[in-house]
Amino acid sequence: MHSIQRSDLKRKRARDDGDDELAEPGLQRQILPIAAHLRADFHGEPQDGMEYLFTVRRASSQLPWMTIAPSIPAPPKVATASWVQHAKAVKAQVNRAPAPATVLDDTGGDEGSRRLPDEEWKNAFVTGFNRFRQNIQQPTIYVGSTPTPRYPKVTDRSGWYTYVTGRPDPLSVDKGKLPSTIPTEPTPSDPSLDYANDDFPTETLLPPLSSSAPILSHGTPPVTALLRSLDQKSVLHLLMYFAHWLNTSLRPPSSSIPPYPTTPFEPALSPVFGQWIFALLGHLDDRLMSGEVHTLRTLARACKELLVRSWEIGEEVALATGEKKDVREERQRERDACWIIIAAVAGVWGQTDIWDDAKDAMLGALRG
Repeated sequence: MHSIQRSDLKRKRARDDGDDELAEPGLQRQILPIAAHLRADFHGEPQDGMEYLFTVRRASSQLPWMTIAPSIPAPPKVATASWVQHAKAVKAQVNRAPAPATVLDDTGGDEGSRRLPDEEWKNAFVTGFNRFRQNIQQPTIYVGSTPTPRYPKVTDRSGWYTYVTGRPDPLSVDKGKLPSTIPTEPTPSDPSLDYANDDFPTETLLPPLSSSAPILSHGTPPVTALLRSLDQKSVLHLLMYFAHWLNTSLRPPSSSIPPYPTTPFEPALSPVFGQWIFALLGHLDDRLMSGEVHTLRTLARACKELLVRSWEIGEEVALATGEKKDVREERQRERDACWIIIAAVAGVWGQTDIWDDAKDAMLGALRG
């Protein structure tokens, strides 16, 4: 009796195996009966479930495998800075003759590619940067009290811009606002701050800005005492601010006053910006969450766009607009700082695609 039932089950499975041509590719085997074909007098109205499933499968087979929905709303078009438009217009009028031998940034195809940093340089830099990170994160044997510099609240972006650069945030001034917290006195750069103890508060609150508070003229460089008083969340918060400021310099809001920079001769990644970003990356943990890595990728992408913008303007425009040699050297230092930041993000935190994208973008800019 049991053998007869097993035999019937085998025959039933064999019949089911013959329905492979009815099953859709990539889907599991059907569990409902489907008509093998439609009636000769079929006029669009199925009479039972089998015919209905047949029409559903036939309609599904005629649909594309993949569809793309349009972006709703469409991404807004970002207006290019006026000085960039002027520089491109000048470049279009300049004769495409070979650049003079004294030009620092050769835009030739073969020669330009040699001026890009290679893997050997990146590996050597990452090795040295990791050694630097290990040294500054080691506890010191310095005995004594070192004052913690006064700095704005971590959540006060405009206050930090004023603290770092020594001038008000252009976007905040345009809105009739002033930074809510900045130091009343600049903190002198003391070499003794390189050896600070570990007993610092995680945040130093400052009184509101008064009308008589002085504005720093040269900004505030990073010091070890301040950096050690910041926790990892605060370090990432400040790196997010620097990424925002760099992106704002690339895409200034049309309704604001001319933000940073206002001319092709003023670098968006100023030396004090580079010092702060380098120091913050040195104090950042090497194990980050995905959202924290995204902050670093945003910063590195902004540096990549700064590199491309600098090359797209080109030395021909620099010469046509009267850029001097020392100014060209300043722009070269900005490019060097961009490569250092990109190499650090790629080498320490494993974002190697950022490095490859930057080199590809630069090669495309060099080839015009």
